[in-house]
Amino acid sequence: MRLPFVIPIIVFAAHPGWAVADDVSLCFTGSGNHRIDIDVCSRALRREISSPLTRATLLTKRGEAFLAARLEDLALRDIAKALENNPLSSRAYRVQGDAHFSKANYDLAIDSYRHALNLNMRSEKAYKQRGTAHLMLRRPRAAVADFDRSLAILPADPEVHALRAISLFAAGAYSEAEKGMTNALSQAYPYPLGYLWALASARKLGRSGIEHSHTALQETDAHIWPGPLVRSVIGIPEEGSSLDSAVQGQETLPVRHRMQTDFHLGLRAWSNGNRDVAIEFLRRVVSTVELTGNVEIPVTHLLLESLKE
Repeated sequence: MRLPFVIPIIVFAAHPGWAVADDVSLCFTGSGNHRIDIDVCSRALRREISSPLTRATLLTKRGEAFLAARLEDLALRDIAKALENNPLSSRAYRVQGDAHFSKANYDLAIDSYRHALNLNMRSEKAYKQRGTAHLMLRRPRAAVADFDRSLAILPADPEVHALRAISLFAAGAYSEAEKGMTNALSQAYPYPLGYLWALASARKLGRSGIEHSHTALQETDAHIWPGPLVRSVIGIPEEGSSLDSAVQGQETLPVRHRMQTDFHLGLRAWSNGNRDVAIEFLRRVVSTVELTGNVEIPVTHLLLESLKE
């Protein structure tokens, strides 16, 4: 009797190497979903992996997935093991820096980014993240230098242009800050609060900044965040009372939105010369202990230091 033509298929499908190869390649590729990536990479790492470089890459990829899930300690554990297998992995050091940054350990993050850049001077992401860490530590000029290095590699990153402009603002270079933020926004960067940074820079330069106000009004919805905040900071006479009350009735806003409201209303008072009002709003910003990694916090500390002089 002839055997049916299924035996070769069964043998082929059951080959023990295929599951390993699939898990490894899927982990390397990534799915864009951190839960799936953690599971796939974990399955791959349970197998016998003879190559230290392959194991290091798998650990780094799972570390990235853990970091995306806000499991920083697990990410750091995987990265430490990855570096044991491959001490020359720039990417592993960069992910390590990102995990330290996420935990607000900015000095440790900077050290990790330094290692990453010693191994790969073309890592624009490492320069970008190290610049942001410098900003969080209130070193705006060091931040600008790193953002410049990042833009030298990838000139068209609008987020880096915006972060550079914010760092210049924190350093008191308002003219450069206004130009930088305008440049970032001109690249279709979806950052509506950027118009308020540009507006504050213009006001500190003694101008009304009316062009920033007009553009902000055209690109924000009056009823959806941050539209009410934009209008309140700009101060439209016919809308002012209702919008001010909407913005300042902050109990229903998320913590980050409340902090941004206080920050930009503080900027408005500061740029208009209302020192005491500015200090009141800005003190509320730095008391928002729930938030880390938000650039408004270090900028506020620097502004308060300048207001005390």
